Amino acid sequence: MYIKKVVLKNIRCFEDLEIDLTSGKGVKKWLMLLGDNGVGKTTLLRCIAMGLCDETSAAGLLRDSNGELIRKKEDNATIELKLKERGKTYTIITKIVKEADFETIKQKTYPRGKFPWEKIFACGYGSNRRTEGDISYDSYMVANAVYTLFNYDYPLQNPELAIRRYEEQKDKRKEICRWIDEILMLKRGSTRVTNVGIKVRDKSGYMIPLGGFGRWLSGHFDTGSRHVRLGDVSRAKEKKIEAFRHCDNRRDRSTSSSKLAKKNSLSSCKSVSKYSIYSSNALSFMCRWYRRFA
Repeated sequence: MYIKKVVLKNIRCFEDLEIDLTSGKGVKKWLMLLGDNGVGKTTLLRCIAMGLCDETSAAGLLRDSNGELIRKKEDNATIELKLKERGKTYTIITKIVKEADFETIKQKTYPRGKFPWEKIFACGYGSNRRTEGDISYDSYMVANAVYTLFNYDYPLQNPELAIRRYEEQKDKRKEICRWIDEILMLKRGSTRVTNVGIKVRDKSGYMIPLGGFGRWLSGHFDTGSRHVRLGDVSRAKEKKIEAFRHCDNRRDRSTSSSKLAKKNSLSSCKSVSKYSIYSSNALSFMCRWYRRFA
């Protein structure tokens, strides 16, 4: 399923917000939100997360939200999501009602009848930049997959354990690896499960751990203010080595300038490294969701 439209009413800074994710070619698959602190980016993501959950799970996420979600001087708020799947449109309307000292949730789905909750797949990440994933679940739930948006201390998932559960189902494990290739924009066959972990093949032909994929990206993208083209990771590494050698040969100039050069040479690597954590965590959720149809 893909999100077709998001409508928020009377939710914090949003009095009446409508985001249409359709275009002439169908539903858009990518959307980037940009804005200053406090303009409502996190609120929007949390509303989408709650809207994708069933009523019980959405109520649990609401309790972990900081402060009231309903706009001041209002008695209720609405989160409306329109989803599209194979030509069919589904609607989830989540209504938040203010009681005496708390807020409650009521939900309706359209069309009437049994709603295909099992076809919804979502992942969400909070602002806490964790570097490890060690928790595991036996089954997939949207509430678990988006919980770090509400509780920043919640641990990430273990991606390798999730995919190794398909040890005896090699065809399905290969399909998941193909999904990883598409998500990470790699050539087909780049992702493999080895005896020492999940690895991906970089442009130079080397197999690197999935957890180190952020360092591989640092050779292709510059995260600074300048727009930098795609490049070969090996050439990027050579430039970093040259920067170190240059600093070592010019020690007589200034120790501080040497440290600054080293810091700049590794800045892009540090800023992109968290990408590997998020891609790995998404893999864990994807494997558990896939088991529903196995």
